[in-house]
Amino acid sequence: LIESIQLRFALAASDEKMQKLVNLLLVPLLDKLDIASATVRTKIIGLLGQINKKLKGRPQIVLPFGALIKSTFEKEPSGFSQSFRLMYITMAVSNADTQSLVEAIPRLLEGIRGRSKAQQAPLATALLTAVMKCGELDDTQIKGLGFDSSPHSAETLLACAKDLFLVNPVQQTQDPGAIPIAAGLSADSQALVTNNGKASWVSDKDELQTLKLNMARIVGSGQAFPVEASDQLHQRRFMALLCASVDPYFQKVADYGKDSLKRMRPVDYESRLFVDMANTMFLGTASAKDNAELPRSPVSPAIRLKLLGYLSRS
Repeated sequence: LIESIQLRFALAASDEKMQKLVNLLLVPLLDKLDIASATVRTKIIGLLGQINKKLKGRPQIVLPFGALIKSTFEKEPSGFSQSFRLMYITMAVSNADTQSLVEAIPRLLEGIRGRSKAQQAPLATALLTAVMKCGELDDTQIKGLGFDSSPHSAETLLACAKDLFLVNPVQQTQDPGAIPIAAGLSADSQALVTNNGKASWVSDKDELQTLKLNMARIVGSGQAFPVEASDQLHQRRFMALLCASVDPYFQKVADYGKDSLKRMRPVDYESRLFVDMANTMFLGTASAKDNAELPRSPVSPAIRLKLLGYLSRS
């Protein structure tokens, strides 16, 4: 059977035939990986390598983005096929249509939770790529993200957004492994939102501005986070927008952050969560003993100055 499929891919000379085979067989092949014998598994991996070669340099071939996400999150994270599924998700997001990107955002947020750092990285890359490429969402699309019914996904988005707003652009020639850790981030958190320094938006200022601005529009939206949202989400949202509001590189992002803060309902500056978050951002975390994440440095002086003003009211 595998040999027959291999022959079909080898004979697929046109883009149309290749597209049809990818849509029909890619996900079933990945499903087969988890239950196949060692011999068959080796053949499937070889076939996937053949498919990858045929896909290279052919962006007109659209991978089944929605089907890949669905199959990935229905399987055990420890399954043998997971690394292949995650690889294809990051490939598929690049040329998925807008509606597929919008539909994928809440599913990617839900899928990131509870996974290892190694698996979170490609999912976070796919999530941020989707946010960057889907453009400015309308109110219906933003409401459809479903944060009101999935507070855990909302928290994941806000944590990711806050870290993203702290990322600085770097020179295109800079070695990804030598990029300085931005103020307020740890090595782990920066790696997550930059794909270990390899994401296209790290060295492309236009892409980074687009990504930050699109993310700010979601975080600042009253459709995504209505007035009746929980105090916890409200305060996490406030901190993310605060980081956006003092962006030193992109005035549009800073302006949008400031405007969104003005439109938010008042924050309880005396709540335990707010004070703890403000202190952690102001002082950083000196040790990773009580946290799986590496230590974070304090945020930039501009954000610390803002935080001082809020903490003085608590």
